[in-house]
Amino acid sequence: YIYNPIAFAGSKVGTDLRAYVFLFKNIAQFRQDYDALRARVLELELEQSEVALVQDENEVLRKQLALGNGDSEYILAEVVHGTGVSDRTALLAGEGEQDGVSEGDVVVVGNSFVGIVDSVDLKGSTVRLPANSASRYQVLVVKNIDLGDSSLDEISSGELLRESVNAVSVGTGSTVRVENIPVDSGVKSGDSIVISDERVGEYLLLGWVDEVNKDLAAATSSATVRLAEDYDVLYKVFIRISQ
Repeated sequence: YIYNPIAFAGSKVGTDLRAYVFLFKNIAQFRQDYDALRARVLELELEQSEVALVQDENEVLRKQLALGNGDSEYILAEVVHGTGVSDRTALLAGEGEQDGVSEGDVVVVGNSFVGIVDSVDLKGSTVRLPANSASRYQVLVVKNIDLGDSSLDEISSGELLRESVNAVSVGTGSTVRVENIPVDSGVKSGDSIVISDERVGEYLLLGWVDEVNKDLAAATSSATVRLAEDYDVLYKVFIRISQ
């Protein structure tokens, strides 16, 4: 009566001990398998990231070839993210003086205005974006036409700009507003906004009217702007070094 429970308890202890020894012996193998799996996951994530970058570059090149100015000379530059520079007011480009970049050069993607080179060193440059509080440009608000897929040649011909209104784009530090719009101009959401400033030197798409803010007591109104380029996902730009 006493022997059997003792034998059972001893057998159970032996089984538990063998299971522990098995786990101890194989824990190194488990770690190796886990590390190998983790390394493979990181490798796949890197491959997907590289593929995404190539796709982004191909899209920028396609847009530049289809919609850009073929008579100007450009440098393809990489946008440097994660540097502490605000992606709303400025961006860093990985091309500088040694590549022919100068202060005041215009930065574009296809038919879209990105900004103007504000400062430059040997290997990089800072681009002032339209939302920067120091950015102020003469613009045309083109009524009833979406110029998103129009080439610079088509925009510059003047045909598409016949129904346009003179205004001014102003950076607020986080967004862009268009001001000095005649209150009776008929400007509405969706109308295209084109840079017409002599410092830029050509017509470039800034974006579209998002919302018109009318003050019935004033002679002019203003509007918020939906920019043509999303700087958070912009990895390649073209810097115009000659026109």
